[in-house]
Amino acid sequence: MKLPLFITQMKPELRYGLIIGLGVSIWVLLEFLLGFHTKYMEIGQFSGYLSVIIPILALYYGLTEKYIHEPTITYWQTVKAGMTMVIIAAIIISLFMALYNTTIHPEWVEEGIAYEKQYLIEMNATAEEIAQAEEALKVMFSTEVQMIGSFIGVVVQGFFLCLLISWLIRRK
Repeated sequence: MKLPLFITQMKPELRYGLIIGLGVSIWVLLEFLLGFHTKYMEIGQFSGYLSVIIPILALYYGLTEKYIHEPTITYWQTVKAGMTMVIIAAIIISLFMALYNTTIHPEWVEEGIAYEKQYLIEMNATAEEIAQAEEALKVMFSTEVQMIGSFIGVVVQGFFLCLLISWLIRRK
């Protein structure tokens, strides 16, 4: 399958940043469509972690492509190229999470709180502990915190992946 010309002419940083951002956003959407955010929350609380496969593979292929086209690139230049991909992805994912919270699945805040509340009840938490947890969860699940948390999480995770993957591809 041949990619459209505009995609092949993109710098690897942009192309793979878009792949990561859109890939993770589609992953979250698929989880929702499969019921992992509604009916099967016990699966959904873990399935999201598997989405790390997308940035690992995209960073690996993107940084390898960068290294092949620029064999004299330094380790830190490779990390910088990877972080450019990560920042692009973080912006896309953060914007998607705002859309998810406000339009795609606005009920998920209440559903998530109810799920956690039920878990606390089963763990014999006191009414005061449940009330405190409920207030903290309302803040944690807010659109603003989800956007900021997604951005920071993607950037931090991406930084460590860039360090490792840059090191690995230079060892070949």
